[in-house]
Amino acid sequence: MSGRFKLILLCLVILLVLLLSTDPTDLSPPLLMLPFLLLFLSLFLGARVFFSSRGFARQKSMRFALLCAGLPTLLLAMQSVGQLTIRDIVTLFVFFGITYFYMSRMSIAKR
Repeated sequence: MSGRFKLILLCLVILLVLLLSTDPTDLSPPLLMLPFLLLFLSLFLGARVFFSSRGFARQKSMRFALLCAGLPTLLLAMQSVGQLTIRDIVTLFVFFGITYFYMSRMSIAKR
């Protein structure tokens, strides 16, 4: 197994242990952010492996992996604090769509 797969597996195991062994009402605020960070990291690394295996350049795979990991993590974080509405979802999808368009144009302009 490569180093990225081991790190993804380690993040998911720590996330599972954290979610099964703690009560969110008893945790301090920094520890409440830890599951979101672990989820983001595992999604980011997984997307990075996916895009790299499809032949994307290093910088391009990193940019798209950030988008693919950021959107679900942000949606989950907003839902967990009770702030997720249809308007928020549409706004985030539009924001991430514009960001995707900008990043794809940025990589074309560099050629």
